[in-house]
Amino acid sequence: LDQEMDRKLLDGGKLKIGCYQYDRIVLTPLMMDFGYKNMTNPQLYYNSIPVQKPIVEQVLDLFNGIKSYYHPEEKEIRFFEIYPFLGINTANYELIKIEKMLDKYFGSYRGKPADLMENLGKFSGDIDNMGSNFFAGIKVYPPLGFDPWPEDREERKKVELVYEFCSAKHIPMTTHCSNGGYRIIDSQKADLYTSPERWALVLKKYPRLKLNFGHLGNQGKKKEHWTQEILNLMVQYENVYGDFSCRGFSEKFYQSFQEFLDQGERRFREKIRQRILFGSDFTINLLWTDSYHSYLKIFRDTPSFSDQEKNAFASVNPEHFLFSVYQKA
Repeated sequence: LDQEMDRKLLDGGKLKIGCYQYDRIVLTPLMMDFGYKNMTNPQLYYNSIPVQKPIVEQVLDLFNGIKSYYHPEEKEIRFFEIYPFLGINTANYELIKIEKMLDKYFGSYRGKPADLMENLGKFSGDIDNMGSNFFAGIKVYPPLGFDPWPEDREERKKVELVYEFCSAKHIPMTTHCSNGGYRIIDSQKADLYTSPERWALVLKKYPRLKLNFGHLGNQGKKKEHWTQEILNLMVQYENVYGDFSCRGFSEKFYQSFQEFLDQGERRFREKIRQRILFGSDFTINLLWTDSYHSYLKIFRDTPSFSDQEKNAFASVNPEHFLFSVYQKA
């Protein structure tokens, strides 16, 4: 934490937001499975010098970094707990490979924070020796070519394997859901794959899937129909969430977001507020704000939400998404 954040946001080593204090922050780095397919398409921006890093190299970098920060032999309690999400693009693998990946990294997954904490800093440097409870969930990224509900029969089998596995074990999944980001397919197809409407087909068959829509369907200057579709899915399905990462750059956003949440039937408003998650999209969010301190301070100081609502968005709801199992309404 920089000195400014240390001075203005911390009180006795604890992060203070309203009347609530927090002695730890959980970080969930969301890995992206770039792969190599379609990278040479001349219609794409990223075809001459591909900027992607293979998922194996990402894993090495990330977990070596976690090991440096959180060495198990040091007794000092760290401010951050770091639980990454594994990036998977089923289009890049055969069915048997996906099955092996799920079994390797999530075979013993129980959704218990103690299991994940037990592995903090224990990366050996050899991916082959990694097992369950190094990853807290799965990240998918439709603009990279991940289709949540493919028409092709063989591709459908791949995604259904993932959904069935995640539903059975209550593994959280986050999907990119905005019309921005890193795209290697044409914009029309990217919007089709990214849209909540595409995911509605998934949830119809797998209603227990724990799914978070990153960026809450942000479409920039376009109408908020993706956001509204996500809120409708929250009402319909008990395990649907949405985070407002890379959006809270000003009080204007929080004011309009509060007004947006107040729309619709009163009986659904509380249910929706229990599924909203604070997110940053660090370090990408630094493109539009002065610092992470500034981004967090805007959230802390906004009068548009009560201290109780901020605590729900930043603590209670994320804990339910990351760790709690499915409970039927």
